[in-house]
Amino acid sequence: MAEQDTDQKATLAHLRPAWAKALIVAELEHDESDSMTDYFATSTSRIVALAWSRHTRDLFPELRGAAVRFPETAHLGPGKDRYRAQVVFTNDIPHSNGSAYRKGNPSHWPGDTHPEQTFETQAEAEAYIAQKGEPYPLGFDGTEGSGSVSADGSGDRRDSCRLPERRRPRWPWEQLTKRDIGERPRQTPKPPSKPSRLPPAHRKVWGAIDMTLCIGALAQTPVPVAPCIVLCFDSKVSNEVFSSESEYKLHVLSDQLVALYAGSPGRAKELALIYEDYLSRTPLSFANATAQLREPLQIFKRCLAVSYIGRTLGLPYQEFIAHGKDWFGASEFNRRIAAIERHDCRVDLIIAGFIGGNAVLCQAALDQNGERELESCANFCVIGTGFYTAEPALHAREHTATTRLSRALYNVYEAKRLSETSPAVGYKTRILILKPPERDGQGVQVEVVTPKIGEGWLQKLFRRYGPKQIQREIDIPDGALETGRSLTKRSTSSSTAHT
Repeated sequence: MAEQDTDQKATLAHLRPAWAKALIVAELEHDESDSMTDYFATSTSRIVALAWSRHTRDLFPELRGAAVRFPETAHLGPGKDRYRAQVVFTNDIPHSNGSAYRKGNPSHWPGDTHPEQTFETQAEAEAYIAQKGEPYPLGFDGTEGSGSVSADGSGDRRDSCRLPERRRPRWPWEQLTKRDIGERPRQTPKPPSKPSRLPPAHRKVWGAIDMTLCIGALAQTPVPVAPCIVLCFDSKVSNEVFSSESEYKLHVLSDQLVALYAGSPGRAKELALIYEDYLSRTPLSFANATAQLREPLQIFKRCLAVSYIGRTLGLPYQEFIAHGKDWFGASEFNRRIAAIERHDCRVDLIIAGFIGGNAVLCQAALDQNGERELESCANFCVIGTGFYTAEPALHAREHTATTRLSRALYNVYEAKRLSETSPAVGYKTRILILKPPERDGQGVQVEVVTPKIGEGWLQKLFRRYGPKQIQREIDIPDGALETGRSLTKRSTSSSTAHT
């Protein structure tokens, strides 16, 4: 590889004009990411030199001019992009529940009139709009889902077709960048997107610190009778500044176990990798599974201690333990040890799976003494911000390890929906079912509740059996309250009140 780079540099140095400072290249990238394991990766299989440049700035007019020279990047040339015609609201449409469709927002009803079709030039998109004409006007009579033809537009919706902002192209040849001659950068920069409003220079945006809800519940399949585990989690990650529904909170630890995590996303993934490495070297037994699964937590705690001593004192942890009292005195040594004891992993875990056909469901969370401990769960467990609403809901449904799978799915879904009253819990819901391996040597079986049919079925059940608003006032019947009493104060030293 080093010899190849040397040959390339020598060839470029021979061909380079005297005035050239950079080389414009196109790279063919291949996506090798894995969404199930939250793994991101790309590989480059081909690099083509397009043109020389007199400077090292990334100017799009110059990059597009160079793209025309190569047939496979010609679609990125001057005047080329991806455009899409879109139907939008021309006025605000209020709903009876207080929400509204806002003016300028996209409309999804006339999808058959204006399909999702892209165009390489703005002229092609505008010609498509002119050919299609105005969308069919629709109005609402006050209830969502009913429509009527409207001409005046007062309180009703009228769609119009517009050309939205340009979207970044995503063809295989999408990397048009410059390279400094004689130096191979570690990472090729992406073409800059349309700049948005930036926060003030003095404002520091912190990393995401809070992942909000994960549920694990034991259950049984009726035919044949066998244990299974229902896992549910949202996608929201947030802190005091921002939030987004962009986190996939499941990590595959081995072919036997998976983990759901809440807390700091960075700490959670670091701990999950420690578990993955530990389980790759350690065979588990069902009788000792809980004790064995505590060891990676201890390893993570030691890593935090080593990091703390290293970054604050610049010493190896073992040397600090051996000579800390002599070097810093007993008071400072004890203060550092106390700080290590107070270190919080800032991660809660649910570990679920099967060992030898037996269901395993463990939870690592703060106990009543404020210490994070891993323990086995008999029926279900909940971690994250939505814990305070979801766990009482599961208790109210009297969920146990022998609950049938169909009822368990609804119990978990209802607990998730009720926890959405917390502003930190996201609306996206992911539900998985773990089942024991069908034969020896096979991994745990996974079934996923489909968004359209599976979640649609659960939504219907929730509308029928979930909590509902009381539509009318409730009258107190006669005789339900005993009246005629009042509070009086005794003139004693204790000053107690009685009725």
